[in-house]
Amino acid sequence: MDVFNSVPDASVATFNSVVKDAFKDLKTSDCTLVPLPPASIGTKFATVAKANVEATKLQAFDKKWSESIGALSRTDAAICLPPVESLNKLSLAQAEVGRAFGAEESQAFGAYTGPLLKKNINLNQVLPLLTDAKAQAPDATTSEKLAFQRAGKKIESASKAVAQKQAMARLKARSAAAAAAKDNGAAAGETVTYSSVTEEAAARKAKFAEAEAARIAELKAKRAALDAAKAGK
Repeated sequence: MDVFNSVPDASVATFNSVVKDAFKDLKTSDCTLVPLPPASIGTKFATVAKANVEATKLQAFDKKWSESIGALSRTDAAICLPPVESLNKLSLAQAEVGRAFGAEESQAFGAYTGPLLKKNINLNQVLPLLTDAKAQAPDATTSEKLAFQRAGKKIESASKAVAQKQAMARLKARSAAAAAAKDNGAAAGETVTYSSVTEEAAARKAKFAEAEAARIAELKAKRAALDAAKAGK
């Protein structure tokens, strides 16, 4: 809730315009439907949220994002798949929303969910999802799939670059604060400096891990493209 509520209203308004344009002509009676998780799962999430999240945060989320959700052409069990020409715009708009997330809120979210996901979800559970995803657009041509993959990689690279710039900016700010504290003879100077060095090392490690993950994802995408090309023949 904190992360999504941190998105500026202007960014939400821009996102809404793209969503409305993509779904305005889609009717659930004659569009290509993509299955959604069972409604019972959403109900469970809502129950947990109401029990553990401040009511004001839930109200703020509903106010900020109800228009986005309302613009989707969907049923309780599935959602319309927009045309190919709209998917790139939607992906870019979604990436822009991600860039608008508050830095502190995103950092707190990652610190909490990262270890939790690693502990509870393994690779054997994730890989079958890739097979399921390939079946979501059975009529898409090989060239369309490749174009969408290329667009996705560009968006992913741009998002990672922005995240890295934000991380470096935070590190520079902390380093400057440490230097100022040292100049002023502050007792906390050594602690702040140590914290900055530690976080800088963590940032370098995270940057390396992201680069490696991007390299592996690119190799997988190329392999998938070759497999799709062979299947097309």
